[in-house]
Amino acid sequence: LALGPAEIVGEVWSGRLVLDGSRLLPSDSELLRERTRLRYNGAALVTLVVDEKGRPRDDPRITFEGVLDVQISRVVAQLARARTVSTLRESLAHQPAHIRRDDDALGEAIRVALRRHLFKAVGKKPITRVHVVRLGPADGS
Repeated sequence: LALGPAEIVGEVWSGRLVLDGSRLLPSDSELLRERTRLRYNGAALVTLVVDEKGRPRDDPRITFEGVLDVQISRVVAQLARARTVSTLRESLAHQPAHIRRDDDALGEAIRVALRRHLFKAVGKKPITRVHVVRLGPADGS
């Protein structure tokens, strides 16, 4: 210690780090928070194929990870999936034209509808991503 009054001469970061694979991350990193949400709530991925006006070309394809327990009953899981597809079809049908023409807005509307449906059905709000695939006119113009 030096003689004289105390003074701040610099700052040193302090906190906890965790080893993630081969790299160190702060223990409060967003990546680790998202993994925790995945662990408790699971994930849902929706692929929605629509035409240029936002009309569905096929049923939404949904992939669940850690949301439905297919080991308990495959029939119950299939029924839950069918109800979910039906809910998304209905949500898409009720979207105004300006939403159906905007990929980001349509994806967000479907994401919210799916999360609400799953919260009512299983009490979870999984991390949800929606991929909107927009097809042009059939004649290629």
